Amino acid sequence: MRDKLLLYRFRKRHEIKLDPSLVDPALEPRINQIMLPLLSIASNQRIQTEVRKVGKRAQISIIAERGLLMEAQVLEVLIEQMLSSNRPVVPVADITTGMIRRYGSEYSVPISNRWIGSILRKKLNFQTYKSHGVYVVPMAERKKAEMLCQRYGVSVTMDTASTEAGDLGTSGTS
Repeated sequence: MRDKLLLYRFRKRHEIKLDPSLVDPALEPRINQIMLPLLSIASNQRIQTEVRKVGKRAQISIIAERGLLMEAQVLEVLIEQMLSSNRPVVPVADITTGMIRRYGSEYSVPISNRWIGSILRKKLNFQTYKSHGVYVVPMAERKKAEMLCQRYGVSVTMDTASTEAGDLGTSGTS
């Protein structure tokens, strides 16, 4: 079968051209890269519609799988911290605390700042830096976080129970 497909490709390589107008902007680039040649050789609209449906189902499946990864959980906690904070940075320690509070029971190993920082830098590609002895994620990374939320299928709703009130002070009373 593989040889027959390869032979078909060699025989038809000059006859069939990729049609860039068939790219679906709703699909991720990798899915479009796979779908475009298939759509270009599809002979009628009905077949193209079926191929598009398969591509959309594949993307939905990929997003659902990504949503179950630890990266999605870290991203969810990070974006909530970014939305609820008025500081210019989000400390990695705060993200770790949020992860422990929300997902700590799901992991058999302890969740540490180093582990969360590694996920932020290596898997999610956030730029962290040290500020006053603490690793932080700058608010400048918020656009990237929002884009990654779409990619991982993370939707954030503000949970008022998870935001801390902080120290309100004494208001001048002794």
